[in-house]
Amino acid sequence: MKKDTKTLIMSILAYVGLLFLVPLFVEKENKWIRAHVKNGFVITVAFGLLGLIVSLTGTILKIIPILGTILAAILGVVAAVLEIAGLAAMVYGIYLVVTDKDAKDFPVVSVVADNYLKFLD
Repeated sequence: MKKDTKTLIMSILAYVGLLFLVPLFVEKENKWIRAHVKNGFVITVAFGLLGLIVSLTGTILKIIPILGTILAAILGVVAAVLEIAGLAAMVYGIYLVVTDKDAKDFPVVSVVADNYLKFLD
């Protein structure tokens, strides 16, 4: 089923970081958009929290001479990988929207969204 332009734009915004807030507050009735908003919420919060944890851990470990610097550098690489993975998840979500796929086709993310974000339905 083909979607209209507004529905596509709002669904794409659902996967662009904090811009998921736009369709969250604007589109309260469209279930298809809401499902993508829930997925975008999960991606944004999950990768944001993981990035924050890794970053803070690296900052704290820098206190330890030599070993802390090495571990902080390793965590810097982990943070970069997390950023790439978060970007890949966003791109995959946008791919689902553009190819007219259901939000439930997003493995793991849709399961988490459906189980823990029922209040957004």
